[in-house]
Amino acid sequence: MSWTAEDEARVRSCTGCILGAHRHVAVPGTGAIPARLMLVADQPEADDDQMGLPFTGPAGALLAKILGAVGLSRDQVYLTTVVKCVPPGRLADEDEMLACLPFLAEQIAAVDPVVLVAMGVDATRALLGEDDRLGTVRGHWHHLGERLVMPTYPPEHLLRFPAAKHQAWEDWQQIAQALGLTIPSRAAS
Repeated sequence: MSWTAEDEARVRSCTGCILGAHRHVAVPGTGAIPARLMLVADQPEADDDQMGLPFTGPAGALLAKILGAVGLSRDQVYLTTVVKCVPPGRLADEDEMLACLPFLAEQIAAVDPVVLVAMGVDATRALLGEDDRLGTVRGHWHHLGERLVMPTYPPEHLLRFPAAKHQAWEDWQQIAQALGLTIPSRAAS
């Protein structure tokens, strides 16, 4: 299976839920296909809605630092969200998530990652069906078929709650190990 420009166009023109009427642009995802690592966040942020790309703005800058710390760059991974449009001033609801899940399933099949990182509560629920608090399930490996899934905090959370960065770094060290990456010495300290 592949993820093509036509698939992105389907996301950008989707009217499967009310969010299609409120978006500036949809945010299908971006990155390498195939990729060994796929990051899935809950929903796009306002900056993402303007650019049509996930993980832009301050959250994207922090994610780039995290990836760099484990020896990766944005162009080596695939980045996406569960919900493909920014809800107006709120979090996405269950129906909006359900409308987008077929797109996410297609992306996972096309990207064929070894490791999925569920960045947030809704991403964890979408990938694993877990309704537990993120603080309870993060830091532990889960499975989606043959794929490893690591729930962790999204960059937006780390910007609001810097104390969680230590826990997120522990998660990212496990992710790097699962991918056989050697963390550069400057990042390990």
